Amino acid sequence: MKKTVKRKETIINSLKSLFVQTQSGKKVFYWLFLVIVIVFHIFTSLKTVSHGGKISQLEKEKELYKNKNRALSSKLIETSSLIKLREESGNLGFVVPSRTLYINKEDSFARLP
Repeated sequence: MKKTVKRKETIINSLKSLFVQTQSGKKVFYWLFLVIVIVFHIFTSLKTVSHGGKISQLEKEKELYKNKNRALSSKLIETSSLIKLREESGNLGFVVPSRTLYINKEDSFARLP
């Protein structure tokens, strides 16, 4: 029983002496903690800013691709329109037939009209 009491007293005395000696150590610890928090804050702020720049760049690229898509869609509509196809077929030598000849089953192929 005396050993445990003596041991507790020794531990308490050593803690008291440690507490008295580390008053300036606590200040150093608080300053060190404050510096670490500030450095961490600066680091995360820089990361956030760099990600913001990347996001801004990606949004600009997105708008560029949207504009290109609109231009290509309108060009596709323009080139596939019937009027444009008629003009291109005329330039290539195709003509609209003026007279259409229909063949029945009874008609022979070798007969003149």
